[in-house]
Amino acid sequence: MPHIDVRRRHDLGREAARTLATELAADLERDYGVDARWDGDVLRIAGRGVKGDVVATDTELRVQASLSMMMRPLRGALTREIERTLDEALR
Repeated sequence: MPHIDVRRRHDLGREAARTLATELAADLERDYGVDARWDGDVLRIAGRGVKGDVVATDTELRVQASLSMMMRPLRGALTREIERTLDEALR
């Protein structure tokens, strides 16, 4: 079970959702040093202490991540940052 699971519905369409997912991943790469790569419709994220996926569909963005023991204290901050970024982008 992932430690982070954030879902947001949208009406952007798949391509715009993928663009948004890519922007979110760029923020995570910059702030937390994770690596992000597209694997079909799933953006795979991996880094020191974190592994997860961003799924961009026609109607939903979903971010799921599992955290190492060392990263778990940052769970709240990471979740808030993901939620804030998605909410701002989807306004």
